[in-house]
Amino acid sequence: MFQRKKKIPSLPHSSIIATALYKWIIQLQHKWAGVLHSKTRHWNRGQQKRFFFIICLVVGGLSTRSLISVFRKEALRNPSFSLSKPTPMLPPLTPPENQQNITAHDTLIFLEFRKTLDSLLQTPEGRATYETFLQQRPGFMDSLTVAEQLLKQSFPH
Repeated sequence: MFQRKKKIPSLPHSSIIATALYKWIIQLQHKWAGVLHSKTRHWNRGQQKRFFFIICLVVGGLSTRSLISVFRKEALRNPSFSLSKPTPMLPPLTPPENQQNITAHDTLIFLEFRKTLDSLLQTPEGRATYETFLQQRPGFMDSLTVAEQLLKQSFPH
């Protein structure tokens, strides 16, 4: 019979190494398929079912074992994941002694600034102004977010 040759899919920006590796994997798969066929072609239906059942048990056992190990690792990393004794809460972060006192007025300034930025986004002209501001000052919004987080940490809850 005619054998159809598989086409190697054209990958964008593929390298010679990736293509060679792909061909090697395909050849290895064909080789193993031939070996398994030669070993099992004389088996009857019952032997094939038993072999398939054993393969399912092995693969299912390995999958179950890996899932259990993932949950055990998660339980070790995250104490609240398991039913263990809760860990005590850490005291809130306080600013260093040499830092100026942060008052509620500072948080109001940040809130007003955020409201102003949000109101800019409501109109097309404001959006254009906002985008040009961000283009001129890349990373400003990240710095603002970090400053707000530090400000929130300085107040005890």
